[in-house]
Amino acid sequence: MSWLSVSFEVADSDVEAVTDALLAAGALAVDVADADAGSPAERAVFDEPGTAPPRAWRRNLLSALVNEHSDPAMLLAAACARAGVALPPHRVRRIADEDAPFGGSWTIELEEVRGGCRITVTENGEIYNPIFRLIARLMLHPTDTIDQYLTMLAKQLGEELKIEG
Repeated sequence: MSWLSVSFEVADSDVEAVTDALLAAGALAVDVADADAGSPAERAVFDEPGTAPPRAWRRNLLSALVNEHSDPAMLLAAACARAGVALPPHRVRRIADEDAPFGGSWTIELEEVRGGCRITVTENGEIYNPIFRLIARLMLHPTDTIDQYLTMLAKQLGEELKIEG
């Protein structure tokens, strides 16, 4: 079984509420990390017995693990509404099963823009089986599946579709 991970930044004051809302909306687990990890702005936060609970980092990266059959964008929207925060730009990644004849992931980024939402889909795929690779090269256009997905999404939302790139 594959899983999806939806990741986004959240303010330190909203970490607890958004984490609780994600779990209530159906996330299987939520991880909170320092969004500045590995940079000079990284800050250590420790939770020692007998001390006050630590505050979250200044910039927090939340990653929620969800079932592959769920809709991570809808789950995040519901969690943000419940927590009373704006829907942030986010990334969805598939944690893929590498035993399949082909695999990979789509990274889907949602960005609020004036008058709507910009969706950026980046495909990172591999076809392990040489026969499938040949069939795909001869019979499929590289962006057909993404274009179909975006067309169905726009239709479902009643929005005009404009595919760029």
